[in-house]
Amino acid sequence: MRRWRAANCHGAAGGRKKTEKSSSAAVSGRDRLRGNAVDTSISLITQHKGTGQFFFPSKLLSSMLFCKSVLAVADSDSELAHVVKDSECGYVVEPDHVDALASTLMEMCSPEKQRVMGQNGKNWVSQYAFEVVQGNFEDHLRKIVFSSQRQSGVHYQLHEK
Repeated sequence: MRRWRAANCHGAAGGRKKTEKSSSAAVSGRDRLRGNAVDTSISLITQHKGTGQFFFPSKLLSSMLFCKSVLAVADSDSELAHVVKDSECGYVVEPDHVDALASTLMEMCSPEKQRVMGQNGKNWVSQYAFEVVQGNFEDHLRKIVFSSQRQSGVHYQLHEK
């Protein structure tokens, strides 16, 4: 099986280049995903026009976790577009705007720009780390329990592990 990767910013613009041959049986899916995330300069995430309201690509969160800048091809009102814009981790181009896609990709070729956008994404996605979510959940649960105790006069004892 041959593996193809899009040309990097310093390669032939718009073309594809064969970088290596590999056997998919020799490399697990998780290792392959991690390797691709490490080797990638820019994460390209595409959605067909009009589909952004129906799903959210999990690839975005993985890309952000790996400090990768993101080029999203998506409707401007999609959740994907909102996250990319809010986190400042990359750019959004509307589907079917080929010239805008090409010029945006060329603009993103700056390693410094990629580093800044990648760090912005990592900072944004860190709010969903298990420890943060668990801590927020426990805080909200305590507020609910203590509010209920005040209103009902019944006292609950919360035990820490």
